[in-house]
Amino acid sequence: MNSSKAAIVISSILGKIASIVGFLFGGIMLLGTILLFLDGDLDEFGAGVMIVIIGFCVFLIIVGRRIKTRIRRFRQYVSLISAHNMTSIDLLASNTKQTSAFVKADLQTMINKRFFTNARIDSATNSIVIQGQPPASSVNTQAQAQPAAGVQMVTFSCRGCGASGTKPQGASAHCEYCGSVSV
Repeated sequence: MNSSKAAIVISSILGKIASIVGFLFGGIMLLGTILLFLDGDLDEFGAGVMIVIIGFCVFLIIVGRRIKTRIRRFRQYVSLISAHNMTSIDLLASNTKQTSAFVKADLQTMINKRFFTNARIDSATNSIVIQGQPPASSVNTQAQAQPAAGVQMVTFSCRGCGASGTKPQGASAHCEYCGSVSV
């Protein structure tokens, strides 16, 4: 498993665990607090402890949702970059209805968390640069990339991040966004 796919899977699992633990443990604690309160067995110290625990459970739920949302935004960015060759942070921001500063920080966080294995932010052009991908200005059509004579190219969809690409028929290819091998 490559580092990008592993990072996404691990983040997804951690997000689910945080949400589930937050909901289950928080629900149990809330129910216990209500029952103790109704019975009159809840003193001030116990109420304070219960509130702190319930607050921590809410925190876990928020963390889980943030991770899920970040993964959803990653897939959206990859889709825009791979399908439309959209590498400009300003264009990504306008297509995702976010500010450029948010998208730039979000992409950098994803690069730091290894969601992208071969990417960097180019501050001079305010764009994301994917290693091995030609710059957006030099790509107009797929006809520019001519395969060798007799080799039929097919389109594939990456199982790791959802990006699309082309490869010779019958051959495996590495996703230029996350590094997953597609057969």
